[in-house]
Amino acid sequence: MALIVLGMLLSTVLIDQSAPSPARAAMTATQVYSSAVLDIARDFYCACGNCGDKELVVCNCDTAIQEKNYIHDLLEKGYEKESINATVQAMFGGGKT
Repeated sequence: MALIVLGMLLSTVLIDQSAPSPARAAMTATQVYSSAVLDIARDFYCACGNCGDKELVVCNCDTAIQEKNYIHDLLEKGYEKESINATVQAMFGGGKT
């Protein structure tokens, strides 16, 4: 059952990513993220493969920005932290154990 829900969540999120929102397009490495985004980002390492074990919360490479923007978008859509963590892990990996 959990896999079905996760699959539905992923398909919804993937469809919604087809056109970037103005907020996502405006976010850069100097973006000040909300405490909610940073709270979730603390649960992950950067997934780019070039940053070593750098925590997502402090990383500003292109992949880290993409991941944090993704978290931001999910929060804006009303998703809960647990669902966002599962979705980010499925999309990017890098979750802390």
